Formats: sequence, C-alpha cells, structure tokens
Amino acid sequence: MMGFVVADTHAVVWYLATSPKLSHTALASLEATAQTGDLIYIASISVVEVAYLVEKGRLSEIALQRLISAVVER
Repeated sequence: MMGFVVADTHAVVWYLATSPKLSHTALASLEATAQTGDLIYIASISVVEVAYLVEKGRLSEIALQRLISAVVER
C-alpha cells in the first residue's frame, strides 16, 4: 500500500535547507516517504515561493533545483 505526505511551503523550505526549524517528526515523515518512493504532495505555489526565496538570496539555487528535480521525476 502506498502512502503519501502533504507538505506546506515551510516544511519544504526547511527540508531543502536542512533547517533545524523542521520538527523531528516532520523530517522523519518526509525522509521515510521519500525513501519508500511514495508521494510528497506540495502546492504549486510552493515552487513559486521557493523561487522567490532563491531570487532574494534567502535560499541557495541548489534548493530550487532539488525541488524542481523532485517534482519532474514523477
């Protein structure tokens, strides 16, 4: 049986930035879901928000590339 996780923008940003702001529970859930190949759902606006944070210099370009790569894989 496949499972899934729904992540908001903060969770996505903190996960991509390996921020300590992401709770242990959220981190464990995202990592377990990614490892099993199950889906992590995010809102399309989250991609726009991550791009904005990269543009403002608050996130690295690599974070956006990782996110886009993960979205395109599916």
